[in-house]
Amino acid sequence: MFQWVRSHPGLLWSLVASLVMLIASLVAIPALIVRIPPDYFTRDKRALPSWAKQRPFVRVLVISGKNILGGALILASIVAFPLPGLGVVTILIGLLLVDVPGKHRFMKWLIGRRFIRERINRLRKRRGREPVQFQ
Repeated sequence: MFQWVRSHPGLLWSLVASLVMLIASLVAIPALIVRIPPDYFTRDKRALPSWAKQRPFVRVLVISGKNILGGALILASIVAFPLPGLGVVTILIGLLLVDVPGKHRFMKWLIGRRFIRERINRLRKRRGREPVQFQ
């Protein structure tokens, strides 16, 4: 078995990457869900993030970093998709990080699904946060 693993290093690295993404997703998703303001999906205009008021150089760095990280997550998830892990969830996280038209509308549609909204609000309740409001 060890000889087979040594003869397929690409597969081994793909399994390691899949495991790392699984663990990172299990940690990051609840942390991000809890940070969403309760009225985020009912607002017509989204509040500017704290970094948006920084100097132009900082804004460009943050936006570029978000888009690069989102793109890397999408690519890594597509490559590791056949392997066990949270491939679809990681692709969604990557899509939510990149700046694309219609992203907020897609997020509202996704949160609008009763099954997903109930799970998110259950997690927020366990962490002592208000439920996400939805129209």
